[in-house]
Amino acid sequence: VFAVGKTRKPRRRLLAPGFVAGIALTMLSCASQDASPSVAPTTASIDPQLARAIDAYTPFNAALDLYLAGESPDVAFAGLATQDFIDALQQEIQASPRSTVTRGSSSFAEEKLVDPGLTPGEDELALVVCRDLSRTKVVDASTGEDASTEARRMKVPTVISLVAGAESGSGLLIMGVEQWNEDGYCI
Repeated sequence: VFAVGKTRKPRRRLLAPGFVAGIALTMLSCASQDASPSVAPTTASIDPQLARAIDAYTPFNAALDLYLAGESPDVAFAGLATQDFIDALQQEIQASPRSTVTRGSSSFAEEKLVDPGLTPGEDELALVVCRDLSRTKVVDASTGEDASTEARRMKVPTVISLVAGAESGSGLLIMGVEQWNEDGYCI
C-alpha cells in the first residue's frame, strides 16, 4: 500500500536487484506477466500526490537515460533515489558488468497513481508510467554496434516506488523501479 503523508517507519523495499537485467531485457525483448497493479485514473490537475510523483520521476527518468548509457548509479541518481536503491545497482554492476548500453533519450506519459486512495497518510507512493523508448537504441557496450532486436518494446509500462525524502526537491525519492509487463497498457 502506497501513499504519502504522516511519518512512520518506512518499509524496506529493495526493487533494484534485477533492475539492470530487467531494463536490459525490456530494451532487447518483449515479455508478459500476469501480475498487474490496481491503477486508478487521475490527473495532476486534480491530484497533488500525482503531481509530486511526476515531479520526482521527471529528473529520475533523465538520470535513468544516463545510467543506461553507462553512467555510475551513484552519479546518475544522486539526490533522486534512496541510497539502498543506488547501492543495490552498484552491487549488481560489480557482479555482472554491462554488455549493452542505451543511446538516446526516453520520455514518459500516461502517469497514474497505484491505489491512490488507500491508506492515506503513509510515506510511500507508487506511480505507473509508460516509458517511450522510441528515441533510444541499444548498442553493444564494447563495439557500439546496434544490439536491438525486432521484438524490442518501444512503450514500456513501468511501476516506480517512491518514499518521502527531504533531499529531493519534490520531497520524494525513488526507491524502486520495475517493469510491468501488462499487454495493452501503453498505447
